[in-house]
Amino acid sequence: MSNSVHKSSPIAVVAGIFHRCPSNSSSASGPPEVLVFQRAFGDMGGGLFEFPGGKIEPGETEHEALKRELMEELGIKVNVQALLGSSEFQGDSGKRFKLTVYFVEGPIASIQLKEHESMKWISRSTLVLSEIALGDRPLMELCFNQIDEMCSLASG
Repeated sequence: MSNSVHKSSPIAVVAGIFHRCPSNSSSASGPPEVLVFQRAFGDMGGGLFEFPGGKIEPGETEHEALKRELMEELGIKVNVQALLGSSEFQGDSGKRFKLTVYFVEGPIASIQLKEHESMKWISRSTLVLSEIALGDRPLMELCFNQIDEMCSLASG
């Protein structure tokens, strides 16, 4: 028998991406954008911007968890759309996480910041990777590539 330590599975978390295409935004000629939320300063990764979401509870599907988390954090009901992708990362505490990210739609004007400091729209050109939460960083390029494609299909 081996005495090696068995690595535990990563903690499953899910997050949502709100996006807008130039024709849907106030700056009609601007680039596609995503909405990011600043983590509370007292939290792990406090002050960094993230896609909102949280842990998947036992018995929940990813979609159910995402809808619940966004209601808890932002006070809105969302429709879960296409899967963007996932990333695995280690948090400041040493715990491992598997983050799965979906595009979502919901009443952005009704968002209430219950667990975040602020929110802002960013484009590929205004993205500052060092301001983004660790787990979301590997997905940013893929995110903007997908949004460019979605916005291009929507406009043409």
